[in-house]
Amino acid sequence: MTAADQKPDHTADARTLQKDLQQRFAVFRNFSPLAIGIDKQLVAQQADISRKALRMTLRSHTLSTRYLKEMQTATVRLNLDGSEAGEVTDEARTHAAELLRERFKKQAEQRKAVEAAARAEQVAAHAEQVRREKLGARANADTGDNPADARAKGAEGMVLGRTEHRAHDRERLP
Repeated sequence: MTAADQKPDHTADARTLQKDLQQRFAVFRNFSPLAIGIDKQLVAQQADISRKALRMTLRSHTLSTRYLKEMQTATVRLNLDGSEAGEVTDEARTHAAELLRERFKKQAEQRKAVEAAARAEQVAAHAEQVRREKLGARANADTGDNPADARAKGAEGMVLGRTEHRAHDRERLP
């Protein structure tokens, strides 16, 4: 086995840890504002916890839309047991509001871009349909057999009927 094969999957660990924390603690389940230093409380309760997975879990949790919405209106931070651990500062509330505003603006821009692309695709498809309806299948009528052959193959009309070829046809010459 190589070192890459033995490398732990911290992302999967973080997801598992987040689900576990949400089941065990109401502050995670309710997306309540967490106490500063809550990572130390978690390490004290679970000494074998992966610190990288814990960092990833806390980052994911604290950047979630639900958590940021709670931070906008909250007044107190909570410990793991639900007891008060300090107040949520105006700076923290403002930061949460800014992150949400940027996130919603970006999502709205992405939605508009997707809608514009879909609309452009519809317009292009309609233009192609109109082009096909107007042009249809056409054929040149160079010799006497071409018009009948073109009609048999679905041509809707003749674009060019070159009469000089008909005039030089051996059967038509005197």
